[in-house]
Amino acid sequence: MSDCKVNKRLQDQVCLALNNIGYSNRLKGYCPTTLEGRIVSDADMCDILGAKGILRIYMYHTKNKSPFFDRNTFPIENITAKKYKKCADSGVCHIFEKVLKLKDLMLTKSGKEEAESRHQFTIDFLYHLFEEENVPEWIEYLDNYQKRNVN
Repeated sequence: MSDCKVNKRLQDQVCLALNNIGYSNRLKGYCPTTLEGRIVSDADMCDILGAKGILRIYMYHTKNKSPFFDRNTFPIENITAKKYKKCADSGVCHIFEKVLKLKDLMLTKSGKEEAESRHQFTIDFLYHLFEEENVPEWIEYLDNYQKRNVN
């Protein structure tokens, strides 16, 4: 930013916003304080919700030779910053441990609206996956998850 002659005050604001976005930072209690930071935070979180988010998770786990879905491995409940890791045991665990929580972390009205529809798409996808895989225990897990996380 210095090379582009951005003033120091604006550089500090940008760096502060960037250091306070992301799911792991939210688990640690950090949150953007400016409107611009909140907008960027919401956009970042919306990016992993919905169809494109599911595809990104699938591609990541395929590339890293880890399963997208392992019927024998359930997600970590009530994940904390200490327990959170970038790579969950499976893509589906990642969806439960992180992605389905993002809707409730949105900071702007438009972010909340966008996250709501993407969240529902993700839920619907999981129900279809679990039905096709014939894993009623996962359908029950998702039902219970939704009951626990109703706002």
